[in-house]
Amino acid sequence: MKKILKQGDILYVKSLDRFGRNYDLMLKEYRELIKEKGVIIHIIDMPFLSEINQLKSLNGINTFLADIILEVLSFVADNERRLIKERQKEGILQAKLKGVKFGRPKIKSVSLEEVKLLLNSQKEKQMTVKEIINILNCSKAYFYKIKKELNLF
Repeated sequence: MKKILKQGDILYVKSLDRFGRNYDLMLKEYRELIKEKGVIIHIIDMPFLSEINQLKSLNGINTFLADIILEVLSFVADNERRLIKERQKEGILQAKLKGVKFGRPKIKSVSLEEVKLLLNSQKEKQMTVKEIINILNCSKAYFYKIKKELNLF
């Protein structure tokens, strides 16, 4: 998107943290768009920042004020993101201690010969794909991946 923006374009963004994952990246992206590209940015959650940047009668003080506000808000957003990650990590640890399993369920251990027999029975119309998927406890996509790898199409 940055490549197609040009001077005078207006970019609407929900919040400041959409510019990056951390404090430095948010500031870099915002400043690059405003100062180097000349893009007008409206942050929906912070309309006052857009209004300060639009003021021309303050003879440069507007950009100074906008930079200070941007620094503070970027720091707050970055700090909030770190807190969320910490809480998420704590929540995952608590869930694991309670026995919650994360990720895909394990596929039932079936020998290659059994898989070939199942696939051949499907080919001979003795079993449906759905029945084989239930036996293997796998997804439809994984079933077709196995079939393709075994050249049974």
